[in-house]
Amino acid sequence: MCGVLYISPQQIYLNEKNDCFSSEKINEGFQILLTEHRTLQREIDQQRQETVEIIDLLNNSTLTSRLQHEVDELRRENVEIRNLLNNFTRTSRFQHEVDELRRENVEIRNLLNNFTLTSRFQQEVDELRRENKEIRDLLNNLTLKSLKVNVDCKDLYREGHTRSGVYGINPFGNETQINVFCDMENQGGGWTAIQKRKSGSVSFFKTWVEYKTGFGNAEDTYWIGNDVIHKLTKGRNSSLFVSIALQNGTTLYELYQQFSVSDESDNYELFLGGPATGTLGDSVLDPGRSDSVLSGVSFSTPDRDNDMGVDRNCAAVFKGGWWFRNCYSAFLNGPWSSASWLSPWHPTIVNGRDIKETLMMIKTYCL
Repeated sequence: MCGVLYISPQQIYLNEKNDCFSSEKINEGFQILLTEHRTLQREIDQQRQETVEIIDLLNNSTLTSRLQHEVDELRRENVEIRNLLNNFTRTSRFQHEVDELRRENVEIRNLLNNFTLTSRFQQEVDELRRENKEIRDLLNNLTLKSLKVNVDCKDLYREGHTRSGVYGINPFGNETQINVFCDMENQGGGWTAIQKRKSGSVSFFKTWVEYKTGFGNAEDTYWIGNDVIHKLTKGRNSSLFVSIALQNGTTLYELYQQFSVSDESDNYELFLGGPATGTLGDSVLDPGRSDSVLSGVSFSTPDRDNDMGVDRNCAAVFKGGWWFRNCYSAFLNGPWSSASWLSPWHPTIVNGRDIKETLMMIKTYCL
């Protein structure tokens, strides 16, 4: 009785319990072995061909998503081949082929790890570097001038703004900007208008809060706001310039060397000092009139009476906020072009109807 034939890549042998086999069985075993050998050979040849294609692709193009996909597919197939090789008893010839394949795979991995940029990719990188350099240069060229805020009109004047007009300033040093009129011509320029009146378009018969925050528009008529006045004069040596243009074409002015205003907790108390010079004449420091001395006087509005009188609220009676003592010899916030606006600047101007424009402006100075 013929034994059962077992065939492997290493040997063909008979069951120890049998000692005969037919030539047909031997041929059949060799045919199986030969078929498996050819199958493996084709897979190795195909693997080599795909490896060559990947190397060519790496040498001629950037590692695109398609290449990455093919590399991943190659790796997956390599795993399958290794599994097949691990499950298949290798002949010395097959082992040599496997070692060669492994060597080529190592070369592929090294090539991937050391993959250099193609000319197209290099051009994109060079462009990116150029743009980054431009950005760095722009940042390096940002000067303090471009980063700092202009606190008042004097800052703007120092930057070369020499034409009078409306500008934006940042008195609080933040991004909140307010528009003001800047006089860049009188008395050396750089004057910030805290009050400007050109018409009756804006009433000055306002509440405490409105005088605190400011109202009107810098193009025509406005009050800058007591909080801003305090901020601009706090800890700074500031002068006050008062200008009054009359209907007859005359413009008069008075310059006070010292001017500052406290904060709201002190009711925006006014501090004013000389010397006073100009063509208007002094109506706020004259020690000969008790109601003319405004230094040390708190601000009053129709809804908050801080004047020193006991029988009336000067702001309510004369319809405007101001530093009233009891009551005034100078008052520039009265009803515009009205007969009730009496003695805006006594004794030089006694009738408010004679006024065409008023300006109250401040500027810091160095001792």
